[in-house]
This record gives sequence, C-alpha cells and structure tokens, in this order.
Amino acid sequence: MEQRAVAPAPAVAASSGGRIELVDLCKRYGANEPPAVDHVNIDIEPGEFITLLGPAARERPRRST
Repeated sequence: MEQRAVAPAPAVAASSGGRIELVDLCKRYGANEPPAVDHVNIDIEPGEFITLLGPAARERPRRST
C-alpha cells in the first residue's frame, strides 16, 4: 500500500498555565480514509485527563494460547 503525505489539519494546541486548548482538531490515517477525529474542540484544564477511544479496526485479531 502506497504511503502518501496528508496535509495537516488547521488544529491549534496552545498552553497557558498548564491549560491545553485544541481547536478544530482533525486526524485521518490515510488520504482516502474517513476522519478518525473530525473538528474536535476541547479545553483541558490543569489536573484533567482526557482520553480519546475508538474502535480498533486496524489491529489484527489476536488469539490467546
């Protein structure tokens, strides 16, 4: 599969006293793939923890033995 560069989205991350602001965050894993994260805006205050979770469709199935 050919790897192509994808232009970065106009996301802005700014820090002010431990505060993080994400503005219009977009992420896709390939030029022809749908967005994994699409136009997210979030403020993270000092002491807060944020986790983005989604389906693990790209992982191969694993078998425990």
